Amino acid sequence: MLYTAFAGYLINFSCWFVPKHNARASLQTSRPGWRAGMVTENRLIHVKRLGALCALMLIAGICPEPLNPLLLHFVIHGFDFNSLTPGIVQEWHPELYQTITDWLETGPSGDTEPFRSHWISYHDQDVSVYYQRMSHSINILLAFGIAKS
Repeated sequence: MLYTAFAGYLINFSCWFVPKHNARASLQTSRPGWRAGMVTENRLIHVKRLGALCALMLIAGICPEPLNPLLLHFVIHGFDFNSLTPGIVQEWHPELYQTITDWLETGPSGDTEPFRSHWISYHDQDVSVYYQRMSHSINILLAFGIAKS
C-alpha cells in the first residue's frame, strides 16, 4: 500500500522530484521561478504527504527510490551536514566523492578548470566565479556542492 501511494507521485515525477546525480532525485518543494508566497496551500499539503509517505516507507524498510540516500541520511540525522561523512558520500556517490576530494586538494588558489564541467552540469554556475576562493569558504562550497548534486 505504501509503495502504491508513492507510485502516484512517481507518475508525475517532474512535479514532485528534481533529477540529481547518479540517477537519484531530490524533492521539488516548489517550482522554478516561484517565490515562497506563490506556493499554494494544496501543494504544501501534497509535499507534506509525500514527506510523511517517505518516512513511513523508511520505517517499513522500503527505500523511497529514487530519492538520494544522502538526502535521507541528512534528514534522519536532524539536518546535520556533519553527518555526511566522507565514507557515506563515497559509499553512495564514488564519483562525487572523488570530485570533492580533488576539489579540496586544489586548495583555495588551485586551478578550478578541471571542475568546470561538474559545476556547469550540476550547479548551473561556472566554476570561474570561485577562482580566488578563500580557504574558509571551501567547506561552504562543499556543502553547496553536495546539496545541489
